[in-house]
Amino acid sequence: MPLASDGDAAADLLGFASDEREQNACSGASLLLSLLSTVPESDSVTEATPSSSTSIILHPQPFSNAMILHSSSMVVDEHTPVVLLAKTQPRGSTLVIEAGAGAGKTSLAERIISASRINAHGVRQQILATTMTKAGVNALKSKGDIPASIVKSMHALGYAALKNWYVSKMQPMLLNAGLDFAKDPRRIRQPKPHTTKFEIMCQVLMPPTEFDREDNMHAEGKVSVTYLFMHEFIATLVNKAYEAGLGQVGNESFDDIEALHRTCCYYELEGRLETVFLNLSIEMKTLCNRACALIVAHGAAILSDSRSAMRAAIESLAYEELVQVTATVRLHAALHATSYVLHEAVKVATRPGWRGKNSFTNAMDAKDTMQLPALAFVEMIALPLNVFVQAPIVSLTGQPYDVIVVDEAQDTNLAQAGLVRWAMGEHTQLIVIGDPLQRCFSFASATSVAFTKLQEARAFGNVETRHLLNNFRSSRSICAEIQKVLTEDIESDRQIRPTRTDEGEVLYNAHLRNGRLSKWLAEGTVAILSRLNSVLAAFQAFFLRVGQPYAILGQAGVLPQLRGLLDGFPDTIQLSTLLLELKQKGMSSDGIAQKDQIKCLIVFAASLLENGSNSLATPKVQLMALLEKAYQGSVSCDANAYVRGMPILGTGHSSKGFEFNTVVLAEPGLSMIKAIIDKGGEPAEDEKHLKYVLVSRARDRLVYLEDVFVEGGNRAIAELCTPLH
Repeated sequence: MPLASDGDAAADLLGFASDEREQNACSGASLLLSLLSTVPESDSVTEATPSSSTSIILHPQPFSNAMILHSSSMVVDEHTPVVLLAKTQPRGSTLVIEAGAGAGKTSLAERIISASRINAHGVRQQILATTMTKAGVNALKSKGDIPASIVKSMHALGYAALKNWYVSKMQPMLLNAGLDFAKDPRRIRQPKPHTTKFEIMCQVLMPPTEFDREDNMHAEGKVSVTYLFMHEFIATLVNKAYEAGLGQVGNESFDDIEALHRTCCYYELEGRLETVFLNLSIEMKTLCNRACALIVAHGAAILSDSRSAMRAAIESLAYEELVQVTATVRLHAALHATSYVLHEAVKVATRPGWRGKNSFTNAMDAKDTMQLPALAFVEMIALPLNVFVQAPIVSLTGQPYDVIVVDEAQDTNLAQAGLVRWAMGEHTQLIVIGDPLQRCFSFASATSVAFTKLQEARAFGNVETRHLLNNFRSSRSICAEIQKVLTEDIESDRQIRPTRTDEGEVLYNAHLRNGRLSKWLAEGTVAILSRLNSVLAAFQAFFLRVGQPYAILGQAGVLPQLRGLLDGFPDTIQLSTLLLELKQKGMSSDGIAQKDQIKCLIVFAASLLENGSNSLATPKVQLMALLEKAYQGSVSCDANAYVRGMPILGTGHSSKGFEFNTVVLAEPGLSMIKAIIDKGGEPAEDEKHLKYVLVSRARDRLVYLEDVFVEGGNRAIAELCTPLH
């Protein structure tokens, strides 16, 4: 028998040769080097196709969808072959890993990064691991084998490129001016991103003039009718245009009105524009139509020109142009104004002292030439590869990254996919990890087109795709429920493989009464998830009224508000007086949320009064300590997904990337999903995926709450919970 090659032997040992070896494949990143150097004899060796003199591409046999495993010792090791493939791929290749919920994507990313630190020639590689969300970044950083320095969010990656580009652009100017402190790039201060940057720009670019200063338009201050009519539309469309990749190298430009119109139609923004117009007074509608006619005839810049120029422009318009302004003309004008704002936004982000100093730009511009000008969050991703900027994205060595790992890639939008492609060099190895069936962020411009573009990131090099079907997270009964969603709702032929042997529990038409919630909390983490924020708000209100602590997934929760209310009372106040004043404050409060928070304080204060205390601390201090203990862990936005002893409230979108011992699904959310699915279209696909995300968060128990909301609305949540204990 001829001796197998190193690559053939590695493929054979890693389970590529037969079903028997596939089921007994070895695991562990620590075995990779020994496997690569082992040269055993074998009766059956899978052929390895060499792609270069130093690399091989392995081709595993596909897993059988009918393979159902009944013992954890029989689990197919999907990770090790993929790690080996990532390790042995030639430079400039792309590896796409489609992994279902619970398949261990983050652990796989850790193993790939660990195995890729040193290349085949013993040289340390520059690696970038990136993802879209802060939760995803924290998950990667929590892995022991992934250095925090190589993990960056998309925003951090783009911002670093912009800052380096700006420093290199500004330093020569500052040094020529004789400013010695400019020699240290660290002296250039970081900006505070503006969430209202585009609204401010609309105020600057559409100032009030002598032609539209009627008294009835000054409710929001001295702003023009054009601003009142267009600013919300423009601010939204500018964000969406950036997310769609407009203005980037190789994409449509800001001047492409057709591209802006497609983006506008996709997000159904035309209706918003006309709704604002219909709410204007008759006089303001006339002024608005005149401004729109001016924009169509002379461009949006005419609105901020001198009075004489504007007067001449108005006089040049024919009578018909002023009186025959339709909804189509108004939309056309708004699109031209959006294009103008996009061009000016790049100037604001890359040049100090934009349009001089005035009441609006003072809040946005650099205070001096040593500060990076204002950036909106979306610009941190979109601007590095903007045609007017083209800021290089490089590693610490100043060279392109050797390996780029993109986690949760299914949620990328076109601008994010473009940023990753911009960061790649000719020899960069790209590893894309995601699950197309979990894409549910189309409202944030996530699209399957972006995921496809990541897979087709280069016209050269090998592209390999691997599918991970194991589910390490959920018990068998929950896996069956997940499979039902995949088959019936998403209509996918994917067959998941449960690796756990315990059955777990799935409950239908359930409630939280009589200590059931307390029992589940004692066993592990409990999440109450819903599609509707209003349902979660109703749970919050109920838990506050009965004094049940809770956390809000990814948010600080209610403890800061409770602290703030308590801080309003004197430090020396007696407990009985505090209770009386809390009740009076609750009766006089206008806000429903504050009333519920006051009721929560009353419950905790009453318990302190009933139980008594020998502490020398004042009642206010004791009550604060009691609240801090009850809500311990809920304030940490990054870690409250793991808090125990209290329910965790969250939406399907916020729960992505997390898992819980018990997941409680509020039925109205699923009803809402069904209604959207019935309408069809891409939002329907997202909602199908969201249902898959919801049910796949559960480890041991999946609970469908009783549907009492149809008749009683959200107030009926009390029926599900009372008595809670």
